[in-house]
Amino acid sequence: MSERRDALLKGFDQNQYFMENIVERNIAAYRKGLARIRIVDEKGQPISGAEVSLNQKSHDFNFGCTLFLLDEMETAEKNAAYREKFKEVFNYAVAPFYWSDLEPEEGKPRYAADSPKVYRRPAPDLVLEYCEANGIRVKGHCLIYHKFIPSWYPKDDVPTQKRLMEAHLKEVADRYAGRIRDWDVENENLSYYRFPDFKAYEEPDYLEWCFKSADRAFTGGNRLFINEGQCVWSPRFYNGLLGTRSIYYSQIHRLLSEGVRLDGAGMQFHQFIRKEDELGPTSLPFNPIELYEAMDCYGSLGIPLQISEITIPAYSGTPDEEQVQMELTKNLYRTWFSHPAIDAIVWWNLVDGYTYVAPDNSGWNENYYGGGLLRHDLSEKPAFQALRQLIREEWHTCEQLHTNEDGIVEFEGFFGNYSLTINGNAVDDFHLSKGDRELKIIRA
Repeated sequence: MSERRDALLKGFDQNQYFMENIVERNIAAYRKGLARIRIVDEKGQPISGAEVSLNQKSHDFNFGCTLFLLDEMETAEKNAAYREKFKEVFNYAVAPFYWSDLEPEEGKPRYAADSPKVYRRPAPDLVLEYCEANGIRVKGHCLIYHKFIPSWYPKDDVPTQKRLMEAHLKEVADRYAGRIRDWDVENENLSYYRFPDFKAYEEPDYLEWCFKSADRAFTGGNRLFINEGQCVWSPRFYNGLLGTRSIYYSQIHRLLSEGVRLDGAGMQFHQFIRKEDELGPTSLPFNPIELYEAMDCYGSLGIPLQISEITIPAYSGTPDEEQVQMELTKNLYRTWFSHPAIDAIVWWNLVDGYTYVAPDNSGWNENYYGGGLLRHDLSEKPAFQALRQLIREEWHTCEQLHTNEDGIVEFEGFFGNYSLTINGNAVDDFHLSKGDRELKIIRA
């Protein structure tokens, strides 16, 4: 074992009792349920001794990743491999809706699948074609973001800015509200205070305006999220968790207290720290007890939480660095998946070498961190293999059972959709959902 591995995994290694008992117990308590099925014949009479095979087809829990590289790479072979690798692990995709890239020319939005390409910004229709064909749910990111306002957007004129933004929200909602349930409405509000190109951002009621505008546009069945990375996990230089005193918590609490519709909150987990500083005071908490403190705190707000953007570095990609990335990833996913308030876990950059590089000469280059689950040639890192094993095998239910004299089988399974065969014959699929304790009747 390396000294680096021992230092970074110390929080998990020293809390094995918590991991093996609290975390594993909560996975069973909050991610699984009891299914009771009665098998009947065509006359409605129970069939005893029937052989019943059950296989989970999908998870209700959202295991996500950005889909920003869909058909964006330099060869057809890479694009095909990306399409295959993504669906091997993920059932939840983040689609880019950055307005500056969605509508770079006023009045000519890039919605259609054959729209002109913008790097790392596949058109929404293309994303939806792929996701709907593969049973993948979609989240739109992000509707309002001060850093990605179109160049043609008026400067300084706040009333016009708001009018145009509200019209944009309605246009997006009219086209996609029925196909995309989840939306990041406002993103990284705490990253800046002043933003000259988007003066509406400096208004005292900016957040309220964002969510009220989105509420008017997205009227039915959608979930509206806020998303943030600052002050969420309270790095150690804050001398521990800030809890209800954190700025982000206070923002959410204010919105909810004012009756603003806010359906969920994203909690980013980017370990964007230089390798030489990764054990320093700004490092994120690699400790299950500290993670639970933060999730308990934000969970008390009573809205779903998403671990919305994850980067765990492997830096230059040595075997040791990739091994540490894998071990951290496994422990983090177990911890997050076990907490009842968490609705989704979303990895950010799937493939190394294609990540965000700031266009403003600021030096910001996410490729430095090597935070992908796949290498540049799309070969699998240990972290990708570990996630596939967790989601597709360990957190997967497959049972071979026989009905009792009343034609009933019972089993405990992860929430999701299941295929079912009775005496070798396929019958209708069924869904095991949280809180569903009714006896399901299935005709053989």
